[in-house]
Formats: sequence, C-alpha cells, structure tokens
Amino acid sequence: YILQFYNISSNILPNEIVIPYIENAEILETALDTKVIIPVKGDKKKLLDLVCDNAKTTLEVKKQERLRKISKTTDTIEELGKLLNIPYPKRIELFDNSNISGTSSVSAMVVYVDGMPSNKDYRKYKVKTIEGADDFHTMMEVITRRYKRVLKDNLTKPNLLIVDGGIPQVKAAKNALKEIGIEIYIMGLVKDDKHHTRAIINQELEEITIDKRSNLFLLLEAMQNEVHRFAITFFRKTISKSNVASILDNIKGIGENRRNKLLETFDSIDDIKKASIEKLKSLGLPKDVIENLLNELNK
Repeated sequence: YILQFYNISSNILPNEIVIPYIENAEILETALDTKVIIPVKGDKKKLLDLVCDNAKTTLEVKKQERLRKISKTTDTIEELGKLLNIPYPKRIELFDNSNISGTSSVSAMVVYVDGMPSNKDYRKYKVKTIEGADDFHTMMEVITRRYKRVLKDNLTKPNLLIVDGGIPQVKAAKNALKEIGIEIYIMGLVKDDKHHTRAIINQELEEITIDKRSNLFLLLEAMQNEVHRFAITFFRKTISKSNVASILDNIKGIGENRRNKLLETFDSIDDIKKASIEKLKSLGLPKDVIENLLNELNK
C-alpha cells in the first residue's frame, strides 16, 4: 500500500516514514530510498499509536456496518449451509479454548441464531480433567459436557457446531459427539500464522477456502473473533495473580506494564517464545530484557 501511495505523483515522498512493526521493513526503505522508522517510544510512538487506533476504529465501524446489512437477510447463512451440504443452520454454536502454557485452561461457547449473536446463550467452562496444553482432549471434555447437558435437559440442539481450529479440533469434537450418541454437523475455522481467519474444515476433514471479500467470510471471521474474545476475556478473569507472577513477573526487566503489553499482544507464552526479536523490540522491550525474557521462557 505504501509503495502504491507514493507512486501517485501528487503524493510527495517525505524524508521519513513512520510505521508500526512489519517484517522486512528494510525492503520498503530500499525500494523508496527514504528513511523508514519503527518507533518504540517517545512522541513518534505516541503519534503512531494514535494513527493505528484510528485505523482500527474506522475498520471496525465499516465491518459492523456491513455486518448489520448482512444480518437483515439469511442469505449468508443459507450460503454456508449449501457450502457444507446441510440444511439451513439456524442455530450455530462455536467453541474456543484458552490457556497459558497449559495452565488455567478454560473454554467458551458462543451462539448465533440466524447469523446474529445470542448473548444470553453464551457459556463458559473451566476445564476439569485435562492437565497441560492438550487442546484435543480439552475440546473433547468441553464438547462432552455441553451436549450431555443438552440431552439431559432437553435443550435446543444446534444445527451446526463450529470449533476454533483445524483437523485435530474437528476430530476431537466428532469423537465426543460419537461417544455421547448425538448427531450434529461439525466444522472447523482455521487461522493462519498471524491468527487471522484463513479457511474452513468440513466434517469430512477437507479444507475449503472462502473468498475473503465475501459476506460469508466476513461473518465467519466475526464469529471466530467473537468466540475468541469471549474465551480470552473469561481466561483473563479466571487466571490468578500467582500464575501470571510465576511466569512473567519473576523475569528481570518485566514489570507490570511490559507484562500487560505482552499479554495483550500474544495469546500464550508459547507465542512469545516464537516471536522474532524485532517483534519484541517493537513493543518497547530493550535488547537485554528480550534476551533475559526468552532465556527464562525457554527453560
């Protein structure tokens, strides 16, 4: 986008361009032959944060406007049913798990009816029988608990069950439903390495790519973001101070502000361990703190 922007003759190339962290920013600097800055503190960082916040707000407003238009029709949900070769999925239940290095595991369920969230039907689960980072068996436990209750209390059964994840999570849900003896079509929502919605996995474990400009993709992305938000919010409320302290607060150079920044940016300790040095620098962490952080986490 930046290259295209400055290829327009009316847009004068400045002496410096301030951007948030991106991989291989030096390529942009070489291509434009101008200075490219990724600030980590000071006035330029404050200005950059303001620009990013404005961009996110504008994008979210546009997404919500489009979602409101979509919600006025059931065409998008009908399209999903046809794609999966199932009857119109009026009620959809979605599940996502959250933990930090396998501890304090929780799961959450959100419900959509005719493509709209039904907040009164949302449910939270503290994982009881699984220890460690075992997403497969965590998913099995939560799906089992949910649909045993559905059968026991004669609750409304969904027309479609969506799990946040790929083939392993879909298999886990299928195993759980088979053991319970209840039939519900299962689908998975797959993310890319940047945690963005990428594709779906159908019940036959086939990956299906959806046009990212379509209303269906926008709705599925919103659903995946909503269940993830609900799971993360519940997780952050239930995780104890001692759990956080034992992992981040006892690392030299990581105070409350830096800890919170790391938890806001990454979904898990494992994600922090996999992050590039440049990514951690972009959060304002000095080189010595980054080295200390990674050394401690990799123990």
